[in-house]
Amino acid sequence: YKFKEEWIMTGHVITQSNNLDRGRVTGGDTNVTGRYRYNDIFSMAWLSHIISAVVETGVPDALGDEPMSADDLAKPGGLHAPTLHRVLRALEANGIFERKKDGRYQHNDLSRQLRKDHPFSWAGMARMWGHDVTSLSWQQVGKNLKNGKSGIENATGKTLYDYLHEDLGAAQAFAGAMDSNSAHASGEIARVFPFNKYSSVTDLGGGIGTMLAM
Repeated sequence: YKFKEEWIMTGHVITQSNNLDRGRVTGGDTNVTGRYRYNDIFSMAWLSHIISAVVETGVPDALGDEPMSADDLAKPGGLHAPTLHRVLRALEANGIFERKKDGRYQHNDLSRQLRKDHPFSWAGMARMWGHDVTSLSWQQVGKNLKNGKSGIENATGKTLYDYLHEDLGAAQAFAGAMDSNSAHASGEIARVFPFNKYSSVTDLGGGIGTMLAM
């Protein structure tokens, strides 16, 4: 039952648009729309893993200003091109990257933020959210509800900072995420706060010093 801009399915409307609401079911029986809503939520968990994977394998950095095919994008990182194509299709369907009529992919505003050189890059956060210990920690919510501990404590037996002290890779991912998350806020704070009124400034818990550098 396909129409130009929407599908009618059992009395429900599935809208198609160029934003993150594409494919959502609205109206009709709430028992049906509720099921699709839950499907959206769980699918977003899969999507987050895809974003982390393309960042970790350098795909956003390999794609420059000119459109590229999945085959060409796969070459720098030695990736499996057909799988990369399916992953990029999933991202494009959710507003990340754009796909031209000839099948090549190009950046849009969202996908550019996954590049390391973007001034407000999200790459650091993507790496942290995709890190093994992050995923393992989120799998502990059931235990958290029973004993009140954090996910990382239930997963590793250590508090967050104790664990980061022992795992250099996780510590680097965490520091990169904090830098990524604070870049925009740090720039704005540095711009509007009258730091020149003070002879010295201390940034407590400042991670790798993003705020002070700004």
